Amino acid sequence: MANKTIKTFEMNFATADGKSKKISLRHAKADITKDQAAMATIVGKDIFTKDAVDQFAKEKTANYVTRTVEEVYKAEA
Repeated sequence: MANKTIKTFEMNFATADGKSKKISLRHAKADITKDQAAMATIVGKDIFTKDAVDQFAKEKTANYVTRTVEEVYKAEA
């Protein structure tokens, strides 16, 4: 069976009440200056609220996460 490598870009934020929120994107291009700008835009727009709490109030971290998935079994169709 073949291995499959999956690269995901994860942006981690703090909510206005101190909880953590994450946005994950697959197929993202690696460009640190655009990554930081994207996070700043999300925080700056202040458009994601739930129960009057800003869900993306502060930037925390950004990571590229690479996973290798090894298929062990696949049933015949």
